[in-house]
Amino acid sequence: MRILLHLLLAVTAIIVMPYPANRAFAADSHPLLQQAERHIDNRQYYHAVTEIMRYQYINPRGKEYYGSMLMMGKAYYLGDNYYQATQVMAECYNAARDTGEGEKALYFLGTMRLKSGSPFFAHRTIQEYMYIYPDGTYSEISQLHACHALAMMNDHRKALDGIHEFLEKYPQTGYREEALTLEKNIIEQINRPRKSPLTAFLGSLVLPGFGHFYTGNIGMGLLSFFTNAGLIYLIYDGYADGDMFRAAFFGFIELSFYQYSLLTGVRNVHEYNSDREYYNTLRMSVETRF
Repeated sequence: MRILLHLLLAVTAIIVMPYPANRAFAADSHPLLQQAERHIDNRQYYHAVTEIMRYQYINPRGKEYYGSMLMMGKAYYLGDNYYQATQVMAECYNAARDTGEGEKALYFLGTMRLKSGSPFFAHRTIQEYMYIYPDGTYSEISQLHACHALAMMNDHRKALDGIHEFLEKYPQTGYREEALTLEKNIIEQINRPRKSPLTAFLGSLVLPGFGHFYTGNIGMGLLSFFTNAGLIYLIYDGYADGDMFRAAFFGFIELSFYQYSLLTGVRNVHEYNSDREYYNTLRMSVETRF
């Protein structure tokens, strides 16, 4: 019993142990907000939102109200509810734009829009941040995020100019590697060779699987080639045996596979030329920093 009692006291001490000072809320902050922070640490994001809502209902004018909105937006974002996350951040900014929480909310809003794949709206938000808070806490990284947004919108020239301006303005920046990586990705995208859909189509007319070989997709090319070759052999074999039904049957199947080979060959080239991989690389490279 004594061992069990000591164990119970130890667990209780861990549960009620105050958070260190570098947490989002200090040790003397409202218990509901501390509990919400625990839920976020445990990836229980919607439990955190519930605790924050309870706090906001009880303390509609509390000193930590705007901070609770930031935490709620973070919880929604980490819970993959991007719409609610951006809504809460926008509300926080509009209600508290003259405070540190309002500035932080606008920065987070721009970052969330970048991460969720809305570069146009992200760029507008970042521009608003740099106009409202020209010397703000996040002015340096916001300028780099503006370059990210331009690159994601395929405005590569402006993005590169923005990166060069950023590196000149902040020669000792801690984001130098991030800026150079972004520049490298943009230059690689500009110089990436493109394939011709017409070449893929004409080549596939003669050699099924050519459209896949053309883009380096050897496995699918071989599968397409040997499938069509096998069906052509079966057609010939049926014809040689005088079995017109068998020849017609496999001829119908071969026609379908041949058309499929043409279509997938051309589609494969469009996918090869697509900016999707580049776009996702840029989106995933943006750090949330909250």
